Amino acid sequence: MRYLIIALLFGFVQSAFALPPINVVERIKAMYPNSGRIVQGDLNNDGIDDFVLLNKDGLNDAVVVLKGKSDGSYESFARSSEIEYGTADIEIKRKSIFITVFHNSLALTFNEVYQFKYVTQSAGFFLIGQEENSYAPEDEIKRTISTNYLTGMVIERETFNGKSSEVKHKLAPNERHLLKLEAFVR
Repeated sequence: MRYLIIALLFGFVQSAFALPPINVVERIKAMYPNSGRIVQGDLNNDGIDDFVLLNKDGLNDAVVVLKGKSDGSYESFARSSEIEYGTADIEIKRKSIFITVFHNSLALTFNEVYQFKYVTQSAGFFLIGQEENSYAPEDEIKRTISTNYLTGMVIERETFNGKSSEVKHKLAPNERHLLKLEAFVR
């Protein structure tokens, strides 16, 4: 009997405080019919998942960020300019948006990864890091250039014939400006 009362109380508490199930992804796809991948995660530290999607506009993609709200709805948060000349992918890691743009040719495989983080004081998403990776299969040369716009540190790595080299340097102060997502064009 005691277990029945606890189970009934638990069920009542769950139903009284739980939000009704909402298929957010279907609603987003209805609003953005040209959307591709949709990822979710808390980007602004409010404890509520936000949504990031790639929206096709003709031949180009745009990154759209929707802010999740406690009632299960969402609102427009940010939108990038167009991403051209490549295939893009998105993911959320460490409360950041990672946008990867892939470029391939017969001679070179190349991708760029851009990391955007929400900055509360400025109420926006800013580019805080970038990594460029290239591989030339014919020459077997791998190159990686990692840039941290917060610290200004740039690390360049190259591997050729099994030998690796690394060069570090700092960006000039005028190269360390943080780009807002809305101004991001690739």
